[in-house]
Amino acid sequence: MRKTLELLRNVPLGPVVLLLLACVLYVATLASMFSRAMSGETGLGFNGEFYWLGLWVSLSALLVAAAMTGAMPRGGKIAAFFLVPLSFLASAIAIESEMNLTLIVPVVLPLLIAIYAVWASFPQCHARLPPRPVSLLIWSAISLLSIPFVLAMLQRA
Repeated sequence: MRKTLELLRNVPLGPVVLLLLACVLYVATLASMFSRAMSGETGLGFNGEFYWLGLWVSLSALLVAAAMTGAMPRGGKIAAFFLVPLSFLASAIAIESEMNLTLIVPVVLPLLIAIYAVWASFPQCHARLPPRPVSLLIWSAISLLSIPFVLAMLQRA
């Protein structure tokens, strides 16, 4: 019992609350996105757009909290500064696209960002999952999923 209480004292409350909020908004966004996709429509609909925007705000806040309270590497902070807005834009482009395969992007990008923020919020995870490889892997995956959509949009403009 004492060990459990000790562990709970070491858990940063802010990132946990933000993660729970992000999870609720993620599920609501996916429900809106897939219900419209099944009916042959694109986009999220009015309510879905609010869920989606709330999701990205909560993910951004989660990353800020992780950067302030955790042990996020400097390279991870720099990557987050540039790649989170880029992935937000890529997710928006993918949601409005008429190809069903592009729905992978708004499904996977928030998960990758949330996983990285949770990892960065708990420095005790860094012993088993070292900062450099984790940061490189996550931010590379986010780049590979985001950049093609943004480049395609710029080519159309």
